[in-house]
Amino acid sequence: MSRKKRAGLDTDAVVQEAIQLADELGYDKLTLAALAARLGIKTPSLYNHIQGLDDLRQRMAIHGLEGLYSALLHAVKLDAGNPIQAVAEAYVAFADENPGVYAASLLAPDAQVPRWQELGEQIVQLISNLAEPYSLEPDEVIHWVRGFRSMLHGFASLRQAGGFGMPIALDESLQYMVKTYMRGAQPQR
Repeated sequence: MSRKKRAGLDTDAVVQEAIQLADELGYDKLTLAALAARLGIKTPSLYNHIQGLDDLRQRMAIHGLEGLYSALLHAVKLDAGNPIQAVAEAYVAFADENPGVYAASLLAPDAQVPRWQELGEQIVQLISNLAEPYSLEPDEVIHWVRGFRSMLHGFASLRQAGGFGMPIALDESLQYMVKTYMRGAQPQR
């Protein structure tokens, strides 16, 4: 028995609408019922395009990681003189501008989904490369990447939640935070 698909609706359109809905409502409030209502279809009709909520979230994560990687790579190319600061600013801007898909991209990639795994590895490698001038040991690089990501995620999350109320420019705080973090990575003499 073949199912009838709504004209003009395909998997990409479903994922894009889910991303917009997650941006508006919050990633944690995204449901198939809400998405179907937004698309003007019945919830079971979504299964013509996706395999369920987990599949949708996986597709959103891949989309998010593609966007994040593109933004970070662009930042590195744009500001070769200070790529760490450029990446920090691009990361926070991406999270601000894409809250739903950013939230989707936070999950550790599923090793069973090659594209998801590949994108996660590309982002880790791009950020790891930023640490090269600091002559860190391989394990230290992993710690450095985790710390850098945690710092940026914390800043972006607090910014999105309106958690910064002091009268100092947030961009200045981000610059200060990154500079301070990088001083800790300086080779010890």
